[in-house]
Amino acid sequence: MMRFDQFPSEEEAVKALVAQELNGHEERLMTLFIQQGPEALRQFLKVPSDFVWTVVFDHLVFNLDVLKRCVDLFFPFFKDYVLKKGPLALRDVFGIQDVRYDQVFEKLLDDMVIARGLLFEHVYAHTKEYLEALTQGRGGDIRAQLGLESSKYDPLWKETLDFFLDAFTREKLKSKQKEQTKSFLNLLQHLLSG
Repeated sequence: MMRFDQFPSEEEAVKALVAQELNGHEERLMTLFIQQGPEALRQFLKVPSDFVWTVVFDHLVFNLDVLKRCVDLFFPFFKDYVLKKGPLALRDVFGIQDVRYDQVFEKLLDDMVIARGLLFEHVYAHTKEYLEALTQGRGGDIRAQLGLESSKYDPLWKETLDFFLDAFTREKLKSKQKEQTKSFLNLLQHLLSG
């Protein structure tokens, strides 16, 4: 039997008690989490306290890797989600905005977004918007939005910037070529009509 006086704090005692109660029910809890989402799981468990819910959620996230399993099972949904909204949106959809989930997000980013090529698919699909943000001086915002703020992603960020530079240069050349063509056509029309 667990005694609360054996723990350094009430918080640690609650964590241990919750983990003990979850023991043996992990697969069922993960299935509900994956199929219906974290809020449905919270309602099923009738967890009124945010602290207790955080303990349950953290146990599933940190000890059972439920987010990776969720992505693996529903990859087409998450692929579409990342392509539309960007990698950082995973933090919102999973409710892992707090800094204590940085490593969990990084693992999702590495294993799902970068390794499977979704980062560059997303960047390619949204090049125009990102170029506009760059011309407005919001490059740092883009790096954050892509989830590439950690220095370990510096080479990947450089590669992304190279892609943007190439796209920007192509856009400028295309614009200049259009101007020159228009000027030539105006000159030609003026010469032929006069």
